Amino acid sequence: RLIGIMHNAMGPNDIFRESHGAPWARKDALQFPIFRRTDPGALPVALHGSPGRRLTCAPRHCIHGGIREDDDAPHDMKQSENLVVSCHTEHEGLNHRLGTSGFLYRSNKLMYDQATQSLWSTMLGAPVVGPLAGKGIALKSGAVVTTTWGEWRRRHPGTLVLSLDTGHRRDYSEGAAYRDYFATDELMFSVPVLDTRLKNKDEVFTVLLARHPEAPLAISAAFLAAAPVHHDAIEDTALVVLTDPSGANRAYASEDVTFTRYDGDRRVEDGSGMIWTMDEHALTAEDGRVLRRIPAQRAFWFGWHAAFPNTRLVR
Repeated sequence: RLIGIMHNAMGPNDIFRESHGAPWARKDALQFPIFRRTDPGALPVALHGSPGRRLTCAPRHCIHGGIREDDDAPHDMKQSENLVVSCHTEHEGLNHRLGTSGFLYRSNKLMYDQATQSLWSTMLGAPVVGPLAGKGIALKSGAVVTTTWGEWRRRHPGTLVLSLDTGHRRDYSEGAAYRDYFATDELMFSVPVLDTRLKNKDEVFTVLLARHPEAPLAISAAFLAAAPVHHDAIEDTALVVLTDPSGANRAYASEDVTFTRYDGDRRVEDGSGMIWTMDEHALTAEDGRVLRRIPAQRAFWFGWHAAFPNTRLVR
């Protein structure tokens, strides 16, 4: 059964519809799809809202709650940063019900939990102010991919999409929200320092590993578009970023494997000639080896740098 659980985010009438029942979801509209659970049969979900193309539900509502009754992971959208973060709200057996606080820190939105009113960092998935701060709580993050609706539905025709029947009287028409903001490089909220290596609203593909929070990584989306197979490393974790023709970026652990070719769909070849199959969870070799997906997502450069001024940038 499909339900909407974040009462302060989108309301009790939120539902996700089968994609064939969403005629407003154009093929070229950008989406932020997420596979909700770790099992391969989990149903994918698309949050729709694209800067400059189609702005619908996601820009109007900042937090979208659990997709199924057994799903504990809301997704948080910070539209001023073009950022969608997915995290599991259960930590050590306790489910933290999160909402939008209305507060910002360095242009990054702070959430709050209903039980203690502690403020949480969206990007860190951790409480930073209040009774829970400093308790070692860090929510497990998930991978989000930014792609077009046509490309995502081709890969996953059974996708559910966020319904426009939200229970709120809002204008969800194309361009109704944030059109002027995305038309310029100007900011909505100030940040301490601007890094001019990229334009403020240039998109970067960002990785922050839980085991290495001191080593954030940002890779220019324009750079990745010209390099469909990009190898990198964060401390002792080797990774590969695969970029398809729609511009979608996906990161996987690469360990000691060097990939040399990607067909832009599901077939990846390594240096030995071994063929690997790509899906939303992992890369799987013909001999059975599996390389896991690494949580990552797109963001505007200014917002990521404001949160992580020590970030390494690849451009």
